Amino acid sequence: MHHQLATSGLSRPQAPDGRAPMYDLTQLKTLVTVVQEGHLTRAAERLHISQPTASHHIRALEAHFGLTLFRRTARGLEVTAAGQRIAEWAGQVVQASHELNERARQLAGVPAGRLSIGTIANPRLLASLASAMKVMRERFPMTDLSLEAGNTRSIRQAIKAGELDGGAIVGTVRGDDLICHPLGALDYVLVAPAAWRDRLEHARPAEIAAQPWVVTGGGTPSQELIERLFREEGLDIRGAVEVSHASLLRAMVAGGMGIGFVQRMEANAGAAAGRFYELSQFQASLPLSFVHRSAQAADEVLSCFTEALGQAWHGLAGADVADPGVRDSVP
Repeated sequence: MHHQLATSGLSRPQAPDGRAPMYDLTQLKTLVTVVQEGHLTRAAERLHISQPTASHHIRALEAHFGLTLFRRTARGLEVTAAGQRIAEWAGQVVQASHELNERARQLAGVPAGRLSIGTIANPRLLASLASAMKVMRERFPMTDLSLEAGNTRSIRQAIKAGELDGGAIVGTVRGDDLICHPLGALDYVLVAPAAWRDRLEHARPAEIAAQPWVVTGGGTPSQELIERLFREEGLDIRGAVEVSHASLLRAMVAGGMGIGFVQRMEANAGAAAGRFYELSQFQASLPLSFVHRSAQAADEVLSCFTEALGQAWHGLAGADVADPGVRDSVP
């Protein structure tokens, strides 16, 4: 639908070279104020500018848009339909400018940089990390966030080397210039290939220890659990196959290579799918912690992240968190 815009018969102002001149925010403010006041002089007084200056602003806008924004009548200045619409849009631009300036002032005091975090794979932990990062995006919009999957040993080493700012690991740390923030605990269960059920269902601890094992390297939950549940009882583990990732451990156990410790959620899922037989008499919990270098104890961004992660973890207690499928790391 097309409309013919009626005019007062007056010629519209044009730039000397025939092109409409650019406008600025001050001119838009003048337009909005003149429309609000309905009077050029009152608008100029409100804006603390002279009346000729206000008049020049209006003429410049008319030249730029190619529209008559006001008509002079016996009663004074009258805004046209086009002027009314342009003033409405100009008001939105002026308001957006105020908001832009306010956001810029807020950012002037906001830390900028990069926060690199390492994590083991666990559905509840990953959901907690996502929640914490949303908080960080709101509070520190100038900080880039990086999340890297790894295992307890590699994450701890990367933090000590300064390659990561912090990380979620299984276990606790003492010394090494690291600070440990407890989050909770992860449950582990010893599992065997499903086909070994008959031979292990009534096996004694010594017989279990004598089985072929699949383990992860030193400094990981697998080794700590073996120490706690077997070696402290005088039972030695021999002939173990060592793998680098939890996904490999699960695959090797399911494929009949031996027995090994996995997180309870993985054990339950594997047993339900017919891949594992759970040796539920051998289970234990290990602490889950967030660690960082002691030298960063006063870091505002890292402190905020640590607090947000703790709140998110406890907020998800008892929640049915779906497995996001991150399986390329060993806890």
